[in-house]
This record gives sequence, C-alpha cells and structure tokens, in this order.
Amino acid sequence: MFCLLFDLKRVGLRLATLDRAMCPKFHVDRVPCRLVATYSGIATQWLPHHAVRRERLGVGSQGKTDEESVLYRNPNDIQQLKAGDIALLKGESWIGNEGAGLVHRSPNVTNESKRLLLTLDFN
Repeated sequence: MFCLLFDLKRVGLRLATLDRAMCPKFHVDRVPCRLVATYSGIATQWLPHHAVRRERLGVGSQGKTDEESVLYRNPNDIQQLKAGDIALLKGESWIGNEGAGLVHRSPNVTNESKRLLLTLDFN
C-alpha cells in the first residue's frame, strides 16, 4: 500500500528488534516520507510543529539533551504513537517541505521490554 500510495517501484525496508533507543534525540529525517510502525514495545514520540524550536535540532543543541537544550516548550507537548499504529512521517526531502519535517525520536526502552519496529522509506 505504501508503494501504491506514492507510486514507488521499490522501498527501503527495516524490521528490527531494539533493546535501546535507535535515535534517542528529537530529529527530522532527510527522506521524503517514512512509514513507521511499532508492533511491540514503546512507540515513536513526536512533537507538533508549534512546540519545536528548530534551531535547537542537531548541532543547534550544542551537545545537550533535548530537555537541556529546551528544544520543546513543555514536556506535555510530546506526543506518542501506540504499538500497532502506522504513521507516515513527512521528512525534509518532501518537495516543498524543507525546514518542516516532522520532529520525532525513539523513546527509551525499559530493561524488561524490547521494540519490534518496521520502517519503510522512499528508495
């Protein structure tokens, strides 16, 4: 369905079991769109556009954690998908979306659980 939706001949596929956060800091993807689905464990976190100080992403954080860099205004702004949700994350490479990719991160995984994560990328 992802291929049909975007008229793609092929996609990049990742299916992984994770015992730690793959991308623990909030970031944007440099792809047009990424499908993300967590089948078990804690799912992806994201921030609404109005809550992000984009100048504090990446090197703008000066090596600080997301919380220390005050990347977002209020911890209550952090949104979270649920296991089983399927999300399409529009990235920075979507035509006309430069500087507006969805800001998201992998949540911390507890010692007792693991994540089963599927991603599909434009290829």
